[in-house]
Amino acid sequence: MSRPDTKLRIFFIEMLGEPGTYDASVYDSFVDKDQEGLWFKRRYDYLSDVRFAIRSLPRGDSLPDPSEADGFILGGSYNSVHDNYPWQRAVLSWLPAVRQRCLPLLAICGAHQLLGKHYGAPVTRVDNAPCAGTLPVSLTAAGIESPLLKSVAPEPRFHFGNEEQVANVPRAASLLVTSDRVPVAALAYGDHWYSTQFHPEGSAETMGISWAHSKPALCHAYDNSDAGDQVIENFVDIVRQSVNGQS
Repeated sequence: MSRPDTKLRIFFIEMLGEPGTYDASVYDSFVDKDQEGLWFKRRYDYLSDVRFAIRSLPRGDSLPDPSEADGFILGGSYNSVHDNYPWQRAVLSWLPAVRQRCLPLLAICGAHQLLGKHYGAPVTRVDNAPCAGTLPVSLTAAGIESPLLKSVAPEPRFHFGNEEQVANVPRAASLLVTSDRVPVAALAYGDHWYSTQFHPEGSAETMGISWAHSKPALCHAYDNSDAGDQVIENFVDIVRQSVNGQS
């Protein structure tokens, strides 16, 4: 039975970085500066049946009670999972309550690594880091069948911007996407939980500018050929079906 609410309640959990640990000035030309949750809301405001809420953990926001949401998107981070900041530990402590309610969750980049660590996989440095640019990947057989990758070509391109990676597939997960530079590029954990090392929510602009001061040549490594929007729309559809009891 469908519930009477007219909008899906999806939280974007912002984890861009502990203040002072990354160069926030690269985003000074953006209207929303380095507030990634606001970038996300602007980019996906065309999804008219969704109410996106934002919590910024490095800025001191608390994690929402799982009962407040229909789904969660955990953003990427400049910080390593090995930094062990209090807000990183808070996420790890919070995840079981989300899991218990079978709420859909999409973990991106640093959150992909945090989830991998939570399930026992090592997180290691990418060889010849960073892995950066709009790069081709391959879908596994499980990826081709996954609702997260519905309508995505067998060899799509996605935005990467990573210095670390999940080194192997956790026992609790199945591999959906692989690539030459980052073999564990996307995972499914069952019960509508997914993670991606790449950035489906990113744009060529937001990804490229992040290297403006540190590695300016990489600013031009991104283009608009990525399939990221399709992945975000697919995840929203997974949340929609979960709310409506269709999956």
